Parts: sequence; structure tokens; C-alpha cells
Amino acid sequence: MNTLTVLLFSLVGQGGTGSIGSMVLAAGPVAKTVLIILLIMSVISWAIIVFKYLSYRKIEKAADSFMTSFTGVKTFTEAYEETRGVPHSYLKSIFDVGYKTAMRRKTTGPEQDDNMHVSLDTIERAMRKVTLVEVNRLEDLLSFLASTGSASPFIGLFGTVWGIMSAFRSIGITESASLAIVAPGISEALITTAMGLFAAIPAVLAYNYFERRIKVFMDDMDAFIIEMLNKFERHIKSDGIQ
Repeated sequence: MNTLTVLLFSLVGQGGTGSIGSMVLAAGPVAKTVLIILLIMSVISWAIIVFKYLSYRKIEKAADSFMTSFTGVKTFTEAYEETRGVPHSYLKSIFDVGYKTAMRRKTTGPEQDDNMHVSLDTIERAMRKVTLVEVNRLEDLLSFLASTGSASPFIGLFGTVWGIMSAFRSIGITESASLAIVAPGISEALITTAMGLFAAIPAVLAYNYFERRIKVFMDDMDAFIIEMLNKFERHIKSDGIQ
């Protein structure tokens, strides 16, 4: 607890009486606890933001690398061999499971329409299942950002209410409403409010940004599945999947 208090003090700054740092150190145990909780949530949120941003950039590059290798090949077998060394991406996962499912369920002639439809349905279900797995992987850790964005203001509000209660209690004890009496409680209230917003705003903005990125990834996956199914159907109708 003392170490985190010192860290919080160093983050908000130092100075003489009236500085933010001095107000933090002069705050009561409840206010300090609230500030430490919000600080921990903020630090974890920023760690997640940086990690997910770098992770999404890596995923995008891997998907682009896959499409570069995938485009231009004539058969699925060639595409599978060509993309084996490509880094993991959501598109590669979809292609791999679609190709392997097709190889297990492939038909032997263009006249087998019923088998063709069964195979296409089976392939699509397999690829859709992988899509759900990839989306869950993309959304991993984002729930903490959502929780931070929604809970931090209320945690800060708790500190605010407690600070105001302390101010009124001081007035009741001293029977004086001078600034020197109410200032400590009011400062606790304001600094916990500010810290709650400081933790919540980046988390909310980052969460919305990542959700938009995931929507783009999902659109890419849907478009790729449709493209794959069209190609599977053409191959099945012609000379079988190769």
C-alpha cells in the first residue's frame, strides 16, 4: 500500500502545500484506497491498450501476407502449401480449416449435386466456427477496458461522496464552515473524481476503437468465407477440389 501511494504521489507531481501531490498525501485512508484502485485500473488499462494495438497491427500484417501468398495460385492444394509458412492470421485459420474439411468431404464428380451441397454446408459451418474462435481471441482483454470505462467514474464518485461527508463532519465537529475546515474534504472529493475520469476516458475511447477494428476484421472474414465457398463450388462442379 505504501509503495503504491508513493507511486501515485510521483505520478501526480510534487510540490508544497496546495499541490496535487500534497493533497494526495494529505487525503484520508478511504480516499487513498480509492485513488490506488483507480491507479491500478488505469495502469492495467494502458497496458492492455498498448498490447492490443500492437497485436492488431501484427494481425493485419499477417493477414496481408496471407492474401499475398494466397492470391494467384490455381488450386487449393497449391494455396495450402504456399501459405504454410505464413504467420498465423484469422484468414489463414479460416482457409486451413476450410481446406482440410473439403479434403475430407470432397465429392468425386460434378453430377453429385446433393453431395456438393452437403460438402459446402459442412465447409461453411467449419469456417464459421473458426470465425467465432478468432473473434473471441480478438476480443480477449477488452472486457477489462469496458469494465474500467463504466466502473471508474462510480469508484471516483464514491470517493467524492466520502470527501463531501468528511467536509460536513468537520463542519459539525468544529461548528465552523471556514475554508480551512472544509478544504481537506473537498480536495479529496475533487481529486477522486478527477482520477476516476482519468482512468475511464482512455479506456472507453480505446474500447470503442478496438471494437471498430474488430468489426473490420469480421467483415474481412465474412467476405473471405464467401469467396472461399464460391471457389469450392466451382471446383466441385468442374473436376473436384484440388
